[in-house]
Amino acid sequence: VSVLSLLEAITQQQIDNAKYANPLTLLPGSVPINAEINRLIAQKIPFSFGYFDLDHFKPFNDIYGYSAGDDIIKAVATTLTQCVPPSSGKIGHIGGDDFIVIFTGEDWLERCQLALDTFEKMVPNYYSEADVKAGGIHAENRTGEKCFFPLTSLSVGLVEPSTTLQCHSHVDIADLASESKK
Repeated sequence: VSVLSLLEAITQQQIDNAKYANPLTLLPGSVPINAEINRLIAQKIPFSFGYFDLDHFKPFNDIYGYSAGDDIIKAVATTLTQCVPPSSGKIGHIGGDDFIVIFTGEDWLERCQLALDTFEKMVPNYYSEADVKAGGIHAENRTGEKCFFPLTSLSVGLVEPSTTLQCHSHVDIADLASESKK
């Protein structure tokens, strides 16, 4: 391989990464994440899969505004990036408050717990002191009724390696992870 060919390949990979990155967090989006899942399945490489989502995000966004909502989404990206090093997995941001982690390390359960604990400690920084003391906020629910919502939290739906090995594509895994998160 010539140096020029190698540089062209690296440049093309960087262009592809930028093209499919989430603009808010710069993490890979659904296209590269789905490709990676399909590659692991095709090569029969064991992995676990985490679907991370913010709970009570809409009321937070409604009360504190879109800029604060963006900040808390970036906090999830930072949390996952700090808690899941590249040697343990690949992180993706597939849109809104939805994040994916493809865990290739055996420490996936510990990494998930670390991310949940880290985010729980961080989240009060995004609320007013009064809302932190109250344990949440009053906002309208989806039907327009005034309700109390606890502080935003992070949850995860997990698919274990023994299950991912039986899947045929990223679609199967996404369905299982969504069901698990519920």
